[in-house]
Amino acid sequence: MTITSFTPGLLLIACHYLGFASDAQEQIKRIDASKLPVESATAGDFVPKGWEIEEVVNGDLNGDSIPDVVIKLVEEKPPDFDKSNPPIRQRALLILFKLPDGRLRRVAFADKVLQYQCQCRGSCERQDIEIAKDVIIIGQCDGGTIMTDETYRFKFDSRTNRFALIGMDYDVVNMRDEREYHESTNFLTGIKITTAGRYNEKKGTLAPASKKRERIVTKKRFIEDVETRSP
Repeated sequence: MTITSFTPGLLLIACHYLGFASDAQEQIKRIDASKLPVESATAGDFVPKGWEIEEVVNGDLNGDSIPDVVIKLVEEKPPDFDKSNPPIRQRALLILFKLPDGRLRRVAFADKVLQYQCQCRGSCERQDIEIAKDVIIIGQCDGGTIMTDETYRFKFDSRTNRFALIGMDYDVVNMRDEREYHESTNFLTGIKITTAGRYNEKKGTLAPASKKRERIVTKKRFIEDVETRSP
């Protein structure tokens, strides 16, 4: 089988998800982060009206050895929602630095990077947030027969006092014919690696049909501006 016989199909799928994500994001109502407290005593004080805390992750993010707080927020369910058809619920990420006196300071509020909560997602639905070596890692997967998996890495930039995107991985897997497309970008080195191929079930590895390594022009992107490719 030639490379061109299956690579364009995966690229088309990837473009479809990217376009779908943009359309869905345009329909989401944004929150004015400037209306949230800049500093407060408890995490609950930063939660916007109509939202609730879904997950809390703690870890040092700015090198001061004090555990900071990353909060995954989700929209509250309407009181009269149909349990047989739960509503789509937007998610957002709130990042708080813990100060020496124990108070919390808002550093970032990102309402585009996380996939929304929806029962329409396939068997692969997953969303993980962790802190490792001062880096926030967001991993999320969506789909069934055709699965998308994306990982974002953000690190605090002391020059701008914002969280910058330093790495991104994006994968598309077509389970029907075991085709895969992988894209990995390191924004610190400016290197992007793209691989397309077919999964070898016996060996448990990807048999690459094409692999491209290229240097790209990078522009600093911050967590508030990064949108999930799969909404």
